[in-house]
Amino acid sequence: MSRLVWLLALVAHPGQAYYALPEWRESKYHQPGDLNIGAIFALTELEPHSYCGNITTSYNAISMIEPLVHAINSVNEQGQLLYNLKLGFVVTDSCSKETVALVNAMRFIPQIGYQSKSPSTNKTGKLEVRRDEEEHVGPGDLTVIKDFPVIGVIGTDNAKTSEAISSLLNTFNIPIINFAGCFDVLGTEEFPSFMHLASTFSAQSLAMVRFLVFRGWKYFSVVYEQGMYAEDAFNVIQKSVRAYGLCISNTAMISESSNILRLVKHLTFSPQAPKVVLVFVSSTYTLKIMDAVRKTKTEGWNLWIGTSYWIRYMWSGELVEGSMAVANDFADVPGVKDALMKLTKDNPNPWFLPMLRQKFSCKTDDACIMSALGAYEHGFAHYAGVIHDSVQVLVKATNAFLFSQCHEQQRVTPTWAHDCIEINRGHFLEYIKNVSFEGYSGKVVFDKNGVVHKDLYLYQVIHDRKTSTYTPLKIAEIADRITMLRDISDPHRYMKVIDDVQDMCMPRCDRQEYHLKKLACCWNCKECQSNAYVNENLTACVSCPKFFWPRVQNFNNTSPCIRILTDVLLWHRPVAAFLITLSFIGLAMVLFILVVYWVNAESSVIKSASLEISTIQLVAMFCGYLSVPFLVSFPSELGCFIGVVMILVSLTSMYMTMLLKAVRVYRIFLRRKGNIKVSYTSSKSQVLTFLTFASIEIVVFIIIEMKFPIRVLDFMPEKNVPYVETACLIHEELVAPYFVLDISLLFLCSVLAFKTHSLPSTYKESRNVSMCVITTLIMWVAFLPAHFSTTSHNLKVVLLALSVLMNHSTAIFFLFMPRLLSLKNASTMGFLRRFSADD
Repeated sequence: MSRLVWLLALVAHPGQAYYALPEWRESKYHQPGDLNIGAIFALTELEPHSYCGNITTSYNAISMIEPLVHAINSVNEQGQLLYNLKLGFVVTDSCSKETVALVNAMRFIPQIGYQSKSPSTNKTGKLEVRRDEEEHVGPGDLTVIKDFPVIGVIGTDNAKTSEAISSLLNTFNIPIINFAGCFDVLGTEEFPSFMHLASTFSAQSLAMVRFLVFRGWKYFSVVYEQGMYAEDAFNVIQKSVRAYGLCISNTAMISESSNILRLVKHLTFSPQAPKVVLVFVSSTYTLKIMDAVRKTKTEGWNLWIGTSYWIRYMWSGELVEGSMAVANDFADVPGVKDALMKLTKDNPNPWFLPMLRQKFSCKTDDACIMSALGAYEHGFAHYAGVIHDSVQVLVKATNAFLFSQCHEQQRVTPTWAHDCIEINRGHFLEYIKNVSFEGYSGKVVFDKNGVVHKDLYLYQVIHDRKTSTYTPLKIAEIADRITMLRDISDPHRYMKVIDDVQDMCMPRCDRQEYHLKKLACCWNCKECQSNAYVNENLTACVSCPKFFWPRVQNFNNTSPCIRILTDVLLWHRPVAAFLITLSFIGLAMVLFILVVYWVNAESSVIKSASLEISTIQLVAMFCGYLSVPFLVSFPSELGCFIGVVMILVSLTSMYMTMLLKAVRVYRIFLRRKGNIKVSYTSSKSQVLTFLTFASIEIVVFIIIEMKFPIRVLDFMPEKNVPYVETACLIHEELVAPYFVLDISLLFLCSVLAFKTHSLPSTYKESRNVSMCVITTLIMWVAFLPAHFSTTSHNLKVVLLALSVLMNHSTAIFFLFMPRLLSLKNASTMGFLRRFSADD
């Protein structure tokens, strides 16, 4: 590291535009012009014990230098500079090291006693491109560093080296056009000569955060290296954590002593490790991280997202497939790819052949060179748009400045043009900031701090296995709003783990799921009940009010719940229509039987059945059948009241008269058995008994109904089912006593029917009553559990109506049909006897 303290060994030669350094070895690419542009790129990798390394870094030797050469040649061929001035350039290598970049920046500083020289020309009058050799003076270990006056400097592509050279060149008002991401501090009034053509790292970091929030990936890790670059980015991340409710799982600051392999294992395999990792490191650490990912065989386990630094590695396949980077648009420039394909081994670019030898194993074979250039033409040209725009900024500013400030003499010579700019450097910066044009990389308009604000894009590296090439694809545009440009779950995309949100510690929950936290920044998705919605903070479920249901999609300024449409049992519904049809058939049957009974009142068949009791039974059944239309019609309190009263009275009347008949049969049985007289067996006494009991029943019903009134209400049988019905509220307290009474009456009937089973077989009344009672009891056993267990009031009404129909139809079948058949048989026999007597 002692050699790095080169400032202490710096030797200045008075009166000469030279610097001398001990043991300095360097290369440069110089194409002289009337006015020159300087460029500082990272072309070789950092070596700790020398000024520059021997290994070319990435593909910058072509992807940055050749677009610059093409842009300057285009300016000269099109005569874009005023006064027939020609533009030249000098490209130097920063060696990915701040100190080396600073040394090369010093050659762009104007020197005392400097005399500008015109460029050499060949016989055709065109500019001659040549490589300058270094001169050695003084002691043998001193290398002369020659100066190159320039109108501006393009570069560097590294934030740290940009910071180093800007501190120096800003002192001399030498403009620096940066086309890669840089520190925010360089875009302030403190550095007026620094111009941003690319978004700052803070802007890129904010774009990363916005995309993560957009995708719902709010749980992530951060890897950064010590220095202003990472500090700017990390400050944005920390502020975003509070603003967007984000959570950082791990933060790791790496340095030369860091164990990168162990860090990658920790980020991948530790419990609750997030899938997303934001990376803010320089080129050297980027390659080390990717190498560690491959060694651990965890490609596709994490989603690595970096800044614009990573774009250069996406074309070369040095990033693991699926990695993402945030950067500005990289547009193609017409003619650049064609110019690249024409390059040969005679290319004066001193880094051209070394890069091809190391990356493609090409030596001096033009066929190999052409093959390499063709396979990687997109990667070589991806900086073309922004570098052309950088050159155009200086060209347009120079033209405006020369026309406005340097036209005092009739003919502007190269010497006069250069000296005019050199003397008025402060004013020249203002002309640069006033430049405005539509460039290849977007609209170029500087703000007061020399920053061009552009939209950012998210790129993802994809490996095309058919062509064995790597391509960064635009995934999303990050402007005022985020727009997805392609489906991130594309089938050919390598990364699949990130799509499985259940594997993430902070998954994106569905609409009906809230965050059940396991840790402060980690949760599972817990589903809410179907009648609840998730609150704004996604931390709990909020139940909708009764009769309301969560909206399928919430809109601004709208309630999250909507009223459920009610269901009503109407006559035209299939079930209601079926029940009403049965009830009308029953009513017709009852009227028919009643007419037959009264027409044949003097018949012994009818007299033995007690016409009065039978009439009461038929009237009760008529009320029961008639109650069905009241129950299944549009619910009203009066209709419900009438229907319930009819049902309860009809059922109790039926079972009470059946009991009276059973008692009558039982007393006849006793009289036959013991030859004793039994009182109160007449029809009048039975009718009186029934009327007394019925009166008591109605009074009790009215008393209970006053305490538990029948109402028409909306009901939601199950809170987790979006179903609301409008029906009659019939309290169990109102009907339960009558159900108990009816069961009791039926039970007594069954007991008496059993005791009278030994009556003569010709007396079938007892048997018919027994069959009716047993069948009715079976129906009640089936009906009662279903009625009291169901939660739907409409279903209860349907079951009650069906039960009434079945009960009364059973009574008709067992109690009245045998009588009708007997009556028919008796009429037939009487007719036959009369017919025989006539004969």
